Amino acid sequence: MYLSVWTRPDVSYAVNVLARHLNFASPKLIGAARRIFQYLKGTRTHGITFYKTNPTNRKATLYAYSDASDADDPIARRTTGGYIVFYNGSPVSWSTGLQRLTTLSTCESEYVQAALAAKEILYLREMLLFAGHPQRDSTPLYEDNEAALKLSENPIARSMTKHIARRFHFLRQCSEDKH
Repeated sequence: MYLSVWTRPDVSYAVNVLARHLNFASPKLIGAARRIFQYLKGTRTHGITFYKTNPTNRKATLYAYSDASDADDPIARRTTGGYIVFYNGSPVSWSTGLQRLTTLSTCESEYVQAALAAKEILYLREMLLFAGHPQRDSTPLYEDNEAALKLSENPIARSMTKHIARRFHFLRQCSEDKH
């Protein structure tokens, strides 16, 4: 768990899924845990590299990716989601886990996850400002769900989305404010 949280985002999802079943460990799950350890042993020299300058010769900016898999928890029907935020080409923040609420559509689960990523982006933008590296441009948040992207830009299909908690609609405000 320590590695997935602090230094190895590549195993974060697998560790998260295994951690859900700690109380009911089966031989199949123990085998999956062993495969994670084998992977870590084989990639012992891999890790996060922090660059002084961006390797793509772009200016040092934040950018993020967000994704969710709709209702993949077979018991509670909750969604697993995650995001990863990069600065200067290096991952600086990531998270994966079950969303705290049960969403009613793929659009909603992707929208909720993007809102969680936007909260992290705003936090990191403030930290960079405090450290003397202000972000002059808006931070790109890459999301693969077209409906969630359109919903973040304007309130289309209001009757179909009014059930989404207001706290997640702040993503729309972030988009409007060009953050």
